[in-house]
This record gives sequence, C-alpha cells and structure tokens, in this order.
Amino acid sequence: MYCPRPGSTALLRNFLAIACCAVLLSACSQVARQATSPHRIAQANQPNTLDKESQAADLKRQVIWRASQTLEVDEVEPAVSVARQATEEAGGYVESSSTGDEDHADLQLRVPVEQFTSLMDVLAQQGRETDRRISSDEVTGRYIDLEARLKSAIALRSRLEALGERAENLKDLLTLEHELSRVQVKIETLEAQLRTLRAQVAYTTIRLILERDRTPGPVTAVANGVAWVLGKLFYLD
Repeated sequence: MYCPRPGSTALLRNFLAIACCAVLLSACSQVARQATSPHRIAQANQPNTLDKESQAADLKRQVIWRASQTLEVDEVEPAVSVARQATEEAGGYVESSSTGDEDHADLQLRVPVEQFTSLMDVLAQQGRETDRRISSDEVTGRYIDLEARLKSAIALRSRLEALGERAENLKDLLTLEHELSRVQVKIETLEAQLRTLRAQVAYTTIRLILERDRTPGPVTAVANGVAWVLGKLFYLD
C-alpha cells in the first residue's frame, strides 16, 4: 500500500491552488478582451428600441403657433411703445424690430403661448386691424423622436464609459475614447435641438406690422374736392 511522504500532501495542495489561480486569471483576461473588442463596442452602439406609441399617449400635443397682425394707427412710434409694453406685461419680449420711417414698423414679438391671442386683442385696440392670421404646426412626433434619440445616446455613453474602465490595452482605450467623443457631440446636438423645439412650443412668434393711417381728414377731403372741380372746369374729357 502506498503511503505519501511527509509534506507531500501540502505540496500537492499548493500546486493545485496555483493551477486554479492560473486558470481564473486566464479566464478573466479573456473576458476583459471580449468586453473591449470591436464587436462589443459595436453592440454597445446599438440603441435600445423605445415604444414611441406609448410615449405619444403619455405626452400632450406639442404645437408651434405662429401669428401675424397688421394695424393702421394714427402715429407709428407711440404704437410701437404700446406694443413693447403690452408684450412685456404678457411675459414676452420683442425679438426684433424695424422702423424704416415714421409711417411703418415691423416687429417680431415672442410671447407665452397661453397669452398670444389675448395680446393680439390688446394690440388691435391701438388702431384699425386690417389683417390677422394664425397658423399651427404639430411637432409631437418630432419631439418624441428627439427625446428617444437623446435617451439612447446617453445610455450608449454610459455603456462605453463602463467598457473603458475594463480596457486592458492602449488600442482599445483609444477606440473607446473616439466613440465617446462622437457620442458626446451627438448628445449635445440633440440637447440643443430639444431646447429650440421646447422654446418654439412654449412661445408664440407674432409678426406685428404697424402702418400709418392715411385716411384723408375733412380738410384734405375738401381740398381734393376743389381740385376735382377745377379739373373739370379747365379740362375736357
């Protein structure tokens, strides 16, 4: 019957422990290489599919409203001042204005969407309203699409950052940094587009045109009548 030598059992146990550690280290190294491989990076680039129909059901309609208004007023400059003040009182601001002469002014007003019809009614009292137009553009689908793309890009950035922590060589690290840079630019672009769209939905743009009323007064009417009579006396048709 075989009897092990003293100390041989401990030596065998140490050998087995070293062998197990070697196998585990090899497996971990393989997992790390797979995690930072181009194939895994490509998988991380695949966005999650979002249920846009369920989002549309939960999100109220997103509508951009635009309006234009033309007024004939006695004096253009005072009417411009009234329009500025009324716009500010409604929580808006004058985005741009053009006054080529004292007979004409063209203003772009930005006002909260809840206030724009009331503001137009107030402005209409400053003179004779000759034109009023209101149009709308529903952008709910575009809003949902931008939000979904932004969420997907943010999730992709998080996955790439996690892969970067496990990168074991310079090549994989550089590849991940390149992808992260590209995704960050995409995120910033989508965020800017969403900010612009939200501002367009929240505020209505009103184009206000002010024109000096050229309706002849009594003296002008009499003068025109006299000129017509004189014309008939001295000229024959």
